[in-house]
Amino acid sequence: MATRSELQEELAELKAARTRVLKAQSYGHGTRNLTRVSYADLQRDIKELERRIAMFDLDGAIAGSTPVFGGHRG
Repeated sequence: MATRSELQEELAELKAARTRVLKAQSYGHGTRNLTRVSYADLQRDIKELERRIAMFDLDGAIAGSTPVFGGHRG
């Protein structure tokens, strides 16, 4: 399992990639082409990492969740 620090580093890299995507999605020169990952994929991955970092901050709990034991809320 990744550490909080590793997750934050990965999140920073994804946000930097998102910035590059916003500036230029694809690039071509002669016979060579480069296409970056889609913006939607980056947004999804960023949200997932932010959720995982929040879980670290909440000692493993999922924000906004309440455990239900025995299958009944009450």
